[in-house]
This record gives sequence, structure tokens and C-alpha cells, in this order.
Amino acid sequence: MRSIPCRITDRNSHMFNFIPLIDIQSIQTFERPYFFLALLLIPLYLVFARKIPSYFLIRLYLPGLDHSGGAHSDTKNLPFTFPMRVLFSSFRFWALSLSLVLAALSFVALTAAMARPMANLYGQTRAEGLNIYFVLDMSSSMKAYDYTLEEMQAHQQKTSSLPPRRYEVAVSTIRTFIDDRQAQCHSRFGEIPRCDRFGLVVFGQSAFLDIPLTIDYALFNRMLERRTLDDIDSSQTAIGDGLARAIASLRHLTSPSRVIILLTDGDKKGGQITVAQAIEAAKIHDIRIFPILIGKHDNALMATGSLANPTFTVSYFPTNFALLEDIARQTQGTAYRIATDAELHKRLSGILETLQRDLYTGERRNNTADLSLAFVAMAFFLAFVAYLIRSCISKLYP
Repeated sequence: MRSIPCRITDRNSHMFNFIPLIDIQSIQTFERPYFFLALLLIPLYLVFARKIPSYFLIRLYLPGLDHSGGAHSDTKNLPFTFPMRVLFSSFRFWALSLSLVLAALSFVALTAAMARPMANLYGQTRAEGLNIYFVLDMSSSMKAYDYTLEEMQAHQQKTSSLPPRRYEVAVSTIRTFIDDRQAQCHSRFGEIPRCDRFGLVVFGQSAFLDIPLTIDYALFNRMLERRTLDDIDSSQTAIGDGLARAIASLRHLTSPSRVIILLTDGDKKGGQITVAQAIEAAKIHDIRIFPILIGKHDNALMATGSLANPTFTVSYFPTNFALLEDIARQTQGTAYRIATDAELHKRLSGILETLQRDLYTGERRNNTADLSLAFVAMAFFLAFVAYLIRSCISKLYP
């Protein structure tokens, strides 16, 4: 069953509104799956209830027979040489069979309700926000640790674990930034909620659009967590290609609220598009770029061997903060150093707050919802229909 987005529009506000839908495909998990063991009662009943054939025949042959233990409750000597063709041609037989099937389905729905199905529901939202693409460097230098050998040894003795690499620092920066912006994604009475849309472009030797613009922050974080440095060719640092890929995705938007946040640790190396060409494209489409330098030093540590007993060697990875400052200056952005600017998120968010926002309508995933009541309602509906069929069509009394 396909999920159908629904929206309720309130005259006085533009708050998020959702209509829960029964969507089998949207069910993520059952909190109490052991309740499904109760479904074994259905085949057990069919196996051990040997009176089922006579159950049908008695009601077809003598529909007015009282089976509650009255004077006509003895059915041992009834002549059940009933032709099967007569049985299958009887409308009452099919109606009675349908009522039994509906009763069984009602029991299944009630069992599913007791298992407590949890699902993600969807809805349409009208909101305003910025369109932001993260351009993430995934070159081989992002595997480096920004520590000296003495600092690394002290860290291992203190925590018995390895510190985050440059790539993990960049991912953590993205997640923290999204969490900060998500905290503002709420609606006040009479106001349109502010929700930024985020996308992700990754680059190494080439650039790829990884996540299109979305306001499903949970999905964005899950996809970001699954990404590893070995997913793409990391032999080069094609900054120009990464910026060009994000610009190509933003240029079709007519709103002025288009932003690129570049996270890289080094100078440009390789690629088919130069940084100067990417800057000119950003200026033509009025896209602001905010570069963030991830690396602390030109010299960093690279780990070889097993994770349990790694060997560290000092490697030279030249950084070029002047290049990032030039990118920011020409595109009306700001360049940051992740190592020295402890207030990065606060300052960058403050700048973004001054930009004009885009008004849009899109699909938003609501929090996980409990569908137990929906399945209970389904169970009672099926049971009621089965009762009507038994009472009005295949009734036991004339």
C-alpha cells in the first residue's frame, strides 16, 4: 500500500498537521511481536475441530435448528448424505464461509494491535527556510588525525581509544549544525515554521550528489552515518567539481535563499572544474558559499595496520585557508577554521538568520506513531460485518 500524504489547513495558522494512515509498508517494527503466537490458535482450531463439516451441513440442512441444547439438539442421526454440488451452490454456504473468514481476519487484526505496530506517518507542510547543500571532502587526507605523536599517545593512554579523524570531525560538524537548525524547526500559532532544507554532495577524485534537498532530518542523518571514506575514489581533492555539483542542484531554484557549506581539509588537487569556474557559477546564480577548514596543521598522523594496534606515521597535507577565504569573499560568504573557532555554529547560524528564506510546501515525516488503535478499529469493523452476515444472510433461525 502506498503512503498518501494528507494535510489539514487551518485558517488561523500554518502549523504542521498530519492525518494518521494505515500503511502496511510504513510499519517499522512491532514492540511486542510475541503476541503473534496467538495466531497459532487458528490452525489448531481447524485441526482439532472435527465438527466443522457438520457445522456447515447442519445449518444448511436445518437452518432453524436450535443448537443451544434444546429439544432438537441431538444431531447424531441426521441424514448427512448431502451432495457437494448442492453445498457449493448454496448462497447460505458462501455467506457463512465469508463470515468465518472475516471473523478470522478480525482475530488477526486484533492480534496485530496487541503486538503494537509502530510506523512513520507522512504529511504535507507549508514552511519557510534556506536551501543548504553540504559539500563534504572525502579525499584520502580526511583519514588523518590532527595530533602529534605525543598527543596521540597521551590520548590513547587516557581513553584507550582512537580520537576522531578529520572525516569524523566533519560529519560531527554537519550533524551538530543540523541539530541546531532543527531546534528552530517548530511552528508558533499564527506563524509559518522555519525549516531549512539540507542536501549533501561528496567529492574526492569526482563529485556526486548523495542526498537531494530534504527536510527529513532523521533520514539525512541515517544516510550520512552510512557513508564511509571508501565509498568513492579518494585519490584527489576536486573542490571545484564538488562546488559545481552543488551549484547545479541549486541553480534551478528561483528563491534567493541558496547556500553552500564547504567542508574540506586541503588545497585543490585534480578535478575537471577549477575553483575559479565554480566561483563564477556561484556568483551568476547568487549562491553564497561558507567554507570550513577541517584540518588543524599541515602535518598530521596517518594510521596503518590493525585498529587494535595501529602504527602512526607523520604525513604532510598542505592546507590553503587563503583559498577558502577567497571563495567566501567572492561569494559573499565567510570562511571558518574548525580548530580555532569554537563558536562556529553560533556565528554561522547568526549569519544565515539574516538571509531571505524560501516559502515552500513539501512532504515531512512525522515521528514514529502507534497504529494499535487503527488495527483495533479494523478488528471491530470486520467482526461487525461478520455478525451482520451471520444474522441477516446465513442466520441460524428462520
